[in-house]
Amino acid sequence: MSKKMSRAPVYLGLAQVRFNRLLALDNYAPAIQEAYRKLGYPDFRKVLAQTFSLNLAGSTEGGQAVPATAVAQYVFSNMEKTLGFILLQDSLTYMATEYDVFETFSNRLLEGLGIIDATIGGLSYTDRVGVRYLDAVFPDTGDELSQYLNPSVFGLVGKIGGELSHSFFETQSKLKHATIVSRVIVQPGPVGIPADLQPFLFELPERFKKLNGLHAILDNDGFTESRMKYDAARLQSELFVLHDEIEKVFKLTVMSHALDKWK
Repeated sequence: MSKKMSRAPVYLGLAQVRFNRLLALDNYAPAIQEAYRKLGYPDFRKVLAQTFSLNLAGSTEGGQAVPATAVAQYVFSNMEKTLGFILLQDSLTYMATEYDVFETFSNRLLEGLGIIDATIGGLSYTDRVGVRYLDAVFPDTGDELSQYLNPSVFGLVGKIGGELSHSFFETQSKLKHATIVSRVIVQPGPVGIPADLQPFLFELPERFKKLNGLHAILDNDGFTESRMKYDAARLQSELFVLHDEIEKVFKLTVMSHALDKWK
């Protein structure tokens, strides 16, 4: 069992499994909602999120993004909106702003996926598994942000005159069994949510809401893409592989001073 940090910087954990498209999802939604309610996720919303496509051929607008169809998202969360699922026709995402340890986190995703599998009479296949963490690194009073992060991720922060708007550092690595994308954003202000996760339908813990000042967001994302027959045991193994690779990147990004503060 993993050991939970007493002051863990993670303010959002996500894990997602993509599967064969369920065109009849509207028919299954009531049964899924009832099962999730009994599991501890009574808050339910159906949200229509607008998607966009890039019209490259035959466009009269010079290849500009044009509105596509609205995508239905079924959102199931606990009363506090700190834990929950987002279900689409082809994926299930589990989100936690009150993160515990990975064993608990991954088990909740697989439990939710098992409900879908049982409700529809069996998922056929999965073709993508992903794990992503957002960590907010705020220095304690009297500390400097540079004491918490590897100098290599700072870029030109502090070296260019003027008021810092933001600094963005990204590394992508293709491993034998996964792709890992590591991003570090240094910026002033409060904790934010990346644009690709908007609209954000969950609540951040109070200890993160009140933070404001120069900080870094660590956005570490790992995923595998391979179409395989639905197998919960295999998915669990893939999730742990991704978690372990992300943990390696996290420990390369932060300094021992930060780990001592958070332990």
